[in-house]
Amino acid sequence: MKFNPCEYMMWYGLPVIRKEIAESMVTNFGLTQNEAAKKLGVTPAAVSQYFSKKRGKFKITDKKILEEIKISAERIILQEAGVVLPETCRICRLLLSKGVFPFKCDSCSLEIIKLYKQENQEGISSQVNWKVPLTKNEKTQLLEKVRQLEKEILNEINPML
Repeated sequence: MKFNPCEYMMWYGLPVIRKEIAESMVTNFGLTQNEAAKKLGVTPAAVSQYFSKKRGKFKITDKKILEEIKISAERIILQEAGVVLPETCRICRLLLSKGVFPFKCDSCSLEIIKLYKQENQEGISSQVNWKVPLTKNEKTQLLEKVRQLEKEILNEINPML
């Protein structure tokens, strides 16, 4: 079966990234599998499957990538909610830049990542009522905010690559 980039990432890429971060949390920082699952926002069963090689079967061996994964694991452990998605995307972009995945992809929307991070930091509900139309002024403000957030996340991601 041939996968498009999004399907590939859902079935293979994301599990590998989560597995490597979970392994780093347990190995390098002494978390239990349950604690790692909670920090990553996945079930303990998912982390157990990472460790038993039922999910995320691919093993990353590049030392520079593993060091970045360790940094991501530490950031996720130490910071509040909202850092998992940006760190996952940061590692994904790094893996893509190193040619680890068999395609080129730009599916991660920097605007979405930053808005997700901000929502979690500010306690804003991620539930959006799409039926309420935005005024022209609200659309302009939102667009400006998205552009600013995109610049900020690019500054966070680019130095790491």
